[in-house]
Amino acid sequence: MEKLKQHLSKVLYQTPSTFDKLKWLEHKIFGVNDDSAILHAIANACQLDEVLQIGANDGIRNDPVRSIIVKQRPKAVLVEADPSAYECLKKSYNYMIKGGGRKSIL
Repeated sequence: MEKLKQHLSKVLYQTPSTFDKLKWLEHKIFGVNDDSAILHAIANACQLDEVLQIGANDGIRNDPVRSIIVKQRPKAVLVEADPSAYECLKKSYNYMIKGGGRKSIL
């Protein structure tokens, strides 16, 4: 079971669009996590034009901003100092830029 979990995690991190679809499904079934409820309430109350995230990490793991960026597609400045996390960050949002999203500089 642990090997399956590790394999699924690896696949999801390599295909961010699949990750986003599963997170959407999780949100529909279980609702928003408590740690980001206020942020999501603000984002749902207004259409965000811009987002600034300091410490964006890989853009997937424990990221309260990702679902907002995926749903609303605001201009986003995502800052990450760790070079390996930064490379993952670029990959995790790359499909949105190719898919007609706003051009962004990460």
